[in-house]
Amino acid sequence: MALKFKNNKDLLKKISQGDQESFKIFYNLEFEKIYRFVSFKINNDSEAEEIVQDIFFKFWDYVRDGNNVNNALALLYKMARNRVVDYYRKHGVRPKILSLDGEQDFQIASDKISDQDIENELDIGFEIQSIEQTIIELPDDYQDVLVMRFIREMEVKEIAEALDKSQGAVRIMIFRALKTLKKLLNKKND
Repeated sequence: MALKFKNNKDLLKKISQGDQESFKIFYNLEFEKIYRFVSFKINNDSEAEEIVQDIFFKFWDYVRDGNNVNNALALLYKMARNRVVDYYRKHGVRPKILSLDGEQDFQIASDKISDQDIENELDIGFEIQSIEQTIIELPDDYQDVLVMRFIREMEVKEIAEALDKSQGAVRIMIFRALKTLKKLLNKKND
């Protein structure tokens, strides 16, 4: 039986009533977004998957307990961010290398590709790797806003809800994070 929903509000209403099928649909819609955020932060796929599954189970309990959820995705990001902080505390380490694009940093699309195209792809791959390695040097808050805004393509309002900050504060954080990232990249390129 395929269920159809106009929006996440309808889905959340069904979840709050204990509808497991609705939860599965919601999980399938949102899992990848939260997983990529967590795996970006901890750079361990199996632990990231375990953390994300735990986040969704806690989300299920939270909604089933009758708590009002205005923005489910923002709540999931907030829960994910808290779990990542817990992970850092427990393990006392930060990731050394990360990937913005999952297992591959770049991909050559065709067998019929010129040497120039290959060089361009390699240059792009090295630039992405440089940016990735520089991002992990930023403070956690700056990393979070950059990932949410530019990788997850979240709106400022959603980021503000996820981080429990005002929209103005988030805009300032994004500006400062970009400014700091630019300085670090320029310093590495000098």
